[in-house]
Amino acid sequence: MEGKRKGDYMAVAVPTKKSRHELVAHSGEKGTVIQSGPPRTSGLMAPIMQLSGHQGDILCGKFHPEGEVLVTAGMDRQILFWNVYGECDNFAMLMGHTNAITDMHFSTDGSALYTASADKTVMCWDTTSGTRVKKLKGMLQEIEMVDGWGWVDRVCE
Repeated sequence: MEGKRKGDYMAVAVPTKKSRHELVAHSGEKGTVIQSGPPRTSGLMAPIMQLSGHQGDILCGKFHPEGEVLVTAGMDRQILFWNVYGECDNFAMLMGHTNAITDMHFSTDGSALYTASADKTVMCWDTTSGTRVKKLKGMLQEIEMVDGWGWVDRVCE
């Protein structure tokens, strides 16, 4: 085609499915991929870690107020404690509910954990010893949420 002038740059084809944090830059004859965003500063071994240990679906998870422990629970009626940093090891397990654990909540200082269950109970756990402190039963229906119940703190003391 006459009348068209040749450019001194080269176009780079961008794949249709790219990471949302990748930008494609080009200059001259070479196209280069540049990572955008802030540098990774996490202490985790990888951005995503797989936690293996539950025998059923996980319905809830909470971080300890200090941020170094994650607690998960669900259909298997187990409460598992995980180290957040390093290998993300499972270091403790609590059991006591007879049906799925639907929610959990830490006390403000992290010394107690409150769990709600489809077995119509709320349990109060001492997180330092791993023992059940109290079992609140007699609810009329399955309990779906325990988060933000100020009365639980007072009743479990």
